[in-house]
Amino acid sequence: MKRFLVMVVVALGLTGCFKKVGFDTTLVIYPKVQEVSGAEFLVAEGVTAYAYYVSGEDWKVLTYEDAVAKVITNTKSGETKSEPAVESEPYASAPEGGNDGEVGSEGDGEVAASAVTANSQNTDALGRLTLKTKKQHVMLVAVYPTAEMWAYRHYEVGENLPVTTLKFHFRPWKSAEYVDSGWTCNKKPVVETPEEGEGGAEGESGENK
Repeated sequence: MKRFLVMVVVALGLTGCFKKVGFDTTLVIYPKVQEVSGAEFLVAEGVTAYAYYVSGEDWKVLTYEDAVAKVITNTKSGETKSEPAVESEPYASAPEGGNDGEVGSEGDGEVAASAVTANSQNTDALGRLTLKTKKQHVMLVAVYPTAEMWAYRHYEVGENLPVTTLKFHFRPWKSAEYVDSGWTCNKKPVVETPEEGEGGAEGESGENK
């Protein structure tokens, strides 16, 4: 009998040791913008975000138009996807049991502010967004229409983290692709066109010669 009781106690103890592993988390996307080199980082207003459950660095967002259309491309196979698994919502407050800005956060080292109450438009004064994901491997994409910029990154979610805060910076003054806190950031290329009237002026001067 005593041996049986000992075995039961041991079994219960082992059960307690094996905690259920899950990857459900609320990803808090916290972008800021630096308009010119050396300037202060400000709230990046109007940013939207979405996520795909894919892994592998071959998945990319090739153009601003693709980013807006929510299209990702596997540059190795040519496969495309256009229906995100999750789309962002304006940040309102940390989920129950969460510890916003401290659990699993990474970025520029700044600790996120405590949860704020959403205003009547259900937007966050700090420009934060949330994505509720359920897989370990996710690809995140953020679009910043004001500067016609986009950013994406592959992220491996940690085990049993209720909240994960990811920060990065949009820098419209950069003309080339750059990486910021794991995010690959790009800006829509500016297409230069000839100044209006140049051709006409040359034609007229040619006729008068």
